[in-house]
Amino acid sequence: MEIESLAFGGDGVGRRADGKVVFVPLTVPGDRVDVRITEERARYCRGELLAVLAPAPDRRRPPCDLFGRCGGCQWQQLTYRAQVEAKQRIFAFAVNDARNDASTAPLLPAPAELGYRRRVRLRWRRTSTRALTLGLARRASHDLIDVRHCPLLEPALEPGLDAVRAVLGLVPVAQGSVAILAARTGALHASLRPAQGERQRELARAIEARPELAGGQVGQVVVGLDAVDCGQEGDTLWASAASFVQANAAQNHELDARLGRWVEGGATILELFAGVGNLTRGLARRARRLVAVESSPASAALLRRNTADLPCAVEAVHARVEEEVPRRAARGERFDVVVLDPPREGCARATLEAVASLGPGRLVYVSCDPMTLARDLKHLAALGLRLVEVRPLDMMPQTFHVEALALLARGEER
Repeated sequence: MEIESLAFGGDGVGRRADGKVVFVPLTVPGDRVDVRITEERARYCRGELLAVLAPAPDRRRPPCDLFGRCGGCQWQQLTYRAQVEAKQRIFAFAVNDARNDASTAPLLPAPAELGYRRRVRLRWRRTSTRALTLGLARRASHDLIDVRHCPLLEPALEPGLDAVRAVLGLVPVAQGSVAILAARTGALHASLRPAQGERQRELARAIEARPELAGGQVGQVVVGLDAVDCGQEGDTLWASAASFVQANAAQNHELDARLGRWVEGGATILELFAGVGNLTRGLARRARRLVAVESSPASAALLRRNTADLPCAVEAVHARVEEEVPRRAARGERFDVVVLDPPREGCARATLEAVASLGPGRLVYVSCDPMTLARDLKHLAALGLRLVEVRPLDMMPQTFHVEALALLARGEER
């Protein structure tokens, strides 16, 4: 069959001789391929690529030798120009029904398609022979593939994999995950978490038994709860690998800049799912009053630390958004602007209703999933908040993921 397009999730899309849609990983639009059907459903099939009979013009040699086996990337076989075009089409299709007459800016490509990741989460497993595997899940499998080199990682982070292996060599726990964050200074912060079934207290004891691990530093790796500075352009931002930080620092800067253009000075602002304060610091410079809500205790503590030196006093609240917003609505509070940056699953309808009852003239929605964004935009439109503009960004080249920033306004406000 011939591959016609790419789907959200990364698979190529073709049609069998009987017209039935077939999803095939690792393919490129324009490829003529030999495919084995692996799963038959009522409306579609899934297939396995056996051979590329005639490659598409946009097919290229993947920059990583592990591609196709490692499950971390989906599109390394595709030129970056074609990746950007595919993400633009997929995003536009996903939000089309919710867009109405709103303008959709072209997807903003990343400045670099490789060497951009400042944060990565890997898994480790130690076998009975004490051999350590540190890496990512094998594609379509729960097995681990050992990762010694990853071209997506920042220069400071990529060689740190060996340093993290040395740290894990001091830990007797058999398996778990480790998040690694590159600081602006080049130091790495590592947060270790045992796998389900392994005991957290055993990991804690192992760290306590090693003074160099107990919140200390082994080589270039900071282990434990100490935060590192991963801010940009002279702006300090304290974060840990265990907390959420956008992986692409350059695109995160664009996200913050666009948000600043959409939020007028002197506004009362409510920021929900604030994390460690990645967007909060920029918002505070434009706010008359700013309330930032975060549910994670560790992230909320960093949020308070990151907003302590700002000219606008920030009320950093440790609470679940789903509970805090209705409480404030019940008290009759009002905000000029609400900024939403929810996890991939988006917002519950009840939360959006409570947000709308706060009376914001503007709402900015930061999304990492175009499908849940489209769903929530429809809910917000029914609540009187219409989409004005949406801007997709490529935060993670070589993958199918798309970040987006959407501006909504109440009534005639633009």
